[in-house]
Amino acid sequence: MGNALWNPVSASRTFVVNPITQTLSFPAIPKQLSVAGQHVTLNATSWAKLSPITYSVANTAIASVSSNVLTILGSGTTTVTATNVGTQNYTPAGAVQTLMVK
Repeated sequence: MGNALWNPVSASRTFVVNPITQTLSFPAIPKQLSVAGQHVTLNATSWAKLSPITYSVANTAIASVSSNVLTILGSGTTTVTATNVGTQNYTPAGAVQTLMVK
């Protein structure tokens, strides 16, 4: 707003707010015996306390996953990935553990 001595002025500034980096804590999965149908509960947690955390298995001949319950299907080694998509304020995150079934 101006007056008799000063002209009106305006100013603007653009800035970017970057989301905070989220990390997942995904404890190691103990070695398992090849007992078909055996269940293992997966317990990854988000540093930002975000949910849901989803899980996937690279080799579905060794194990399958539903929600956070891993079901052993055969022997071998594969990876299990935990992910969270993030939010407007937190970045997506992922963590990987190795599953070994003897």
